[in-house]
Amino acid sequence: LLRTPFAIAIPELEAAPARELVLLPDGKDGEPPKSETTEISPASICPWEGDHFIRPYTDAIRYRMAYFFERHHMTHKPKMIAVTSFGDGAGASTLAAGLAASCSEPGYGKVLLCDMNGKAEAHSFFEGKPVCTLPEALRSGEDVNVRFKAVEKYLFLASAASDADGANGAMPKDFYDLMPQFKLSDFDYIIFDMPPITDTSPTVAMAGFMDKVLLVTEAGVTDGDVLKRGYADLVASNVDVTCVLNKFRPAPTWLPGQRA
Repeated sequence: LLRTPFAIAIPELEAAPARELVLLPDGKDGEPPKSETTEISPASICPWEGDHFIRPYTDAIRYRMAYFFERHHMTHKPKMIAVTSFGDGAGASTLAAGLAASCSEPGYGKVLLCDMNGKAEAHSFFEGKPVCTLPEALRSGEDVNVRFKAVEKYLFLASAASDADGANGAMPKDFYDLMPQFKLSDFDYIIFDMPPITDTSPTVAMAGFMDKVLLVTEAGVTDGDVLKRGYADLVASNVDVTCVLNKFRPAPTWLPGQRA
């Protein structure tokens, strides 16, 4: 990764759907029930569910971030973590959701996952549970459990979109205005699913407010020069940046120099 700090490599997994055995109603004249196998799309499993493939990797990232915060005596709350990439499909949103779930496990803390992509139509509901806007999530004088329902016991979701069209997200000016409320909130971690880094996105400007930035690079897709330039821009914002290599394909064991 061009000598950039590196957290973990997440392998590219096969997209084969999971299969489930379903019992059909009893047969006629006392015959035993028949069964059939149905396919369940892996996309239907949310990243915050324990059996999602991303969870072992986000658990590992959580451990390493905890060590980083401890080593640098960062005891304040909430700790603000951004997850971004260089393009759609790199896996930043999946990683952000999985990391939020890992950080919200009992004993770790209360987590707010913020969708900063401003797509209200896509994020108004997660598994039938409503998602509020950022100002609603940070509203003072009322317990977070009263304001909106948790996806899991300690995991809450909010969207930067402020209208049905997702046209007016909380960035960048509204984001800056919300900073005092972020710092006074009762969350232990606030994880931001940021837009990809481009010449016109606000991600680099917003990164300076973060305690940690995870930069997701897609193996075989992310250009090396783009990575170096984007990494340098983030570091210039005085933020600690760690790269995550996603969709990594290990070399076959039969190649020369590889163990059998």
